[in-house]
Amino acid sequence: MLAGCGSVLPERSTHPPQAQRRVLGAGAPVSEVMGHHDGEQLAHQNTSRRLKRMLRGIVLGEFWGIERDEWIELWAGLLGAVPAAVLSAAVAALVAVFVLGRSNRHQQALVEEQLKVQRNEAALAGEKAAMADLIAITNRFVSYGVGTDPDLIRRATVSFTAASYRWALETGDRNHASVLLSCASVLGGAGVVVSMTKEDSTGKFEDLHTAVRSILNEMVRLVANFGLAWYLDPPIARSAALEGLQKDAERLDEGVHSLVMASDASATVG
Repeated sequence: MLAGCGSVLPERSTHPPQAQRRVLGAGAPVSEVMGHHDGEQLAHQNTSRRLKRMLRGIVLGEFWGIERDEWIELWAGLLGAVPAAVLSAAVAALVAVFVLGRSNRHQQALVEEQLKVQRNEAALAGEKAAMADLIAITNRFVSYGVGTDPDLIRRATVSFTAASYRWALETGDRNHASVLLSCASVLGGAGVVVSMTKEDSTGKFEDLHTAVRSILNEMVRLVANFGLAWYLDPPIARSAALEGLQKDAERLDEGVHSLVMASDASATVG
């Protein structure tokens, strides 16, 4: 009986206990292998539970400790703020472009105004320089008239004529040259008469010399006063001053011719 039963009992392993543990746990004890496996399952379960809670929280609006209604208000505010921010940025850009354009136009207007002022100042400086030269040439007739060389008077007349044209070009008015040329006629004619009659030993032209020299001095004074008044007096008085100089030049020129004709007739009669 026992012999028969002994045939069905498992044979005892001849492997040592450590070998058995290596076979069952692939080199680790059975308790360690089971504990490690249980730990992995527990971590996996915890991760699954956290994910499920997170997903459920997202669905129910309970995520990161924020309630559902708060999530709704937050997202509504964000979605409403985006168009407002875009609109604000667009308005700010338009305002910046408008302000920049206006600033550029204002700056351009200032530059143009400054250039205009500079051009006017340069033109005025040119006019004054031409008139100063004209007055300086006019004063030569006084000193040349004291001498006895008519050629000096003629050269001074040419210089005065050139200065008259220059001043007319600076002012841009032909009428100015016309008036000053009338003055040049008086200055040249009277100057020649004065220089030619200065040393008259006969004494026949003494009165003529004195009278014409007075006319010459008056013409020089009138031209100088006209030049000063043109830039020192109010501009509204310029037209009257120019017209007055024209009349004075015509009057004095006629006086010179009348004196010369009277002197010639007296000399012929004598």
